[in-house]
Amino acid sequence: MFQFWKFATAGIICGSLLLGYPALANSIKQGYRVSLLGVDVYEVTLAINLKQNSYAAQLGLEAAGMAGFLSSGRIDATARGNLAKGTAQPQTFTMSSDTFGEKHKLSVVWKPEAAPQTKRNFKITPATNAAISKVLSSSTLGPLAALISHLILPSKKACSGAKRVYTGKAVYDYSLTPQGTEKLNGEDEGSYRGTAYKCRATYRRIAGVSGKFVEAMQDNPPSPVTVWYAPISQGNSKMLLPVAAVTKVKGQAVKIRLHQAGD
Repeated sequence: MFQFWKFATAGIICGSLLLGYPALANSIKQGYRVSLLGVDVYEVTLAINLKQNSYAAQLGLEAAGMAGFLSSGRIDATARGNLAKGTAQPQTFTMSSDTFGEKHKLSVVWKPEAAPQTKRNFKITPATNAAISKVLSSSTLGPLAALISHLILPSKKACSGAKRVYTGKAVYDYSLTPQGTEKLNGEDEGSYRGTAYKCRATYRRIAGVSGKFVEAMQDNPPSPVTVWYAPISQGNSKMLLPVAAVTKVKGQAVKIRLHQAGD
């Protein structure tokens, strides 16, 4: 199925690298295209609404172009939570997928001082569920909460730090490091032209798969994701907007580029 979940993971992680420090009363809408070997295969949409003490976010990923004829698939995710102490505090995260008619849904709920609780319309093995539970805590974030936490970072802390993220079926540790600046030439329609900050993200799946696979991931981690983000103005504040990203999935180069943006 054209590695749909592999690309979905890359898309969500790249989307989660939206860094900056907006006034906490903004709406952000973005569109990205994911390409493999120069051909668009997926479209990613991202919408975020920030209020003074709360947030809401939506993310969608769908097969596009020729990939729509070769495969089918869509992922939709939503999240809500509070903003306090300079970070996002998740309350809910939902994700649904539809691939070749196979529909999966899950929801995750966070309660104060407790590890997140999950409901799924599909089963995972007791051993996998036990491995997930072992590494979860009240500080574990959902994917979109991790996004929001980086969104509200002060600029001096942008592109740095490490977080543990729970998707409802797997747990990841990821970290960010700055890589200086670089001038982008905007080779594709909708691409950014100008100086952009360069960021390197590494991630590691620590639960949600068999023990042997986790062990293999630890010895041979996935390819890092390189993200470029540009400074923009949002209302009376400044932000850093991701405009391009590259990584590898199963040895093949994957590019993610900004297609449209608005507020």
